[in-house]
Amino acid sequence: MAASASQIRSALSTYLAAVTELKGGAYVGRTAAFTGFPCARFYLSAVQEEKENEDTAQNFRVYVYSIDIIMSVQINGLAKSSSEGEFEDAVDAVMNKLRTEWTLGGIVESSSIEPSTVRYEESPQGVVVYLPITFFAKTLISI
Repeated sequence: MAASASQIRSALSTYLAAVTELKGGAYVGRTAAFTGFPCARFYLSAVQEEKENEDTAQNFRVYVYSIDIIMSVQINGLAKSSSEGEFEDAVDAVMNKLRTEWTLGGIVESSSIEPSTVRYEESPQGVVVYLPITFFAKTLISI
């Protein structure tokens, strides 16, 4: 199975769009403009290569994507306890989707996820909290 960064990005977009708990949608890119919350943004953050066998012309390439689950801290009409629950449900749903679709529909050899801690940032929509998830997609390449 050999996949390009473009194919992986497309598959991630499809699978994240299917997560109904992301009421604000899933966006490609670091500077996405969010239209609702909770939402997700994802982007390529690193690429690694591993030589599988010195006697062959094949390597594994690992594409590393950052997936941020984002929730506004200033939501009109939504209780703080409700917004916290929606944020947690969105995090669980995204991690579950990445676990159940670990080959991204068969285009990668394997994948893994590494969650992090919640962070805050200023966005055009105000202050948001986000939980970064690092997604590693391993694919075979011929050289």
